[in-house]
Amino acid sequence: MLRIFVALRAFIFYLVKMILPFNLAPYYPYPGETAVLNFEYLMSLILVIAISLFCIRLLKRDRIFTAIWLYYIITLIPAIGIVKVGSFAAAD
Repeated sequence: MLRIFVALRAFIFYLVKMILPFNLAPYYPYPGETAVLNFEYLMSLILVIAISLFCIRLLKRDRIFTAIWLYYIITLIPAIGIVKVGSFAAAD
């Protein structure tokens, strides 16, 4: 369950780092055993759902937002941490 929340957090993490590239680091350690009901994980879940619903709502009128969001999600799947390889959670 923690890996799913880390993956959802990674979607928002990379989105924020793409828009505001401050305090970049070559290594972000994988979080240890933390509470799943952490504020950061819950906000990431809410934001991913909100962005997805926004894109679905605009699907009939304009497909570009849905295409961009799907492209973003698909290209990040290898790097978001669902399959844990090593001790890193993200990298810039």
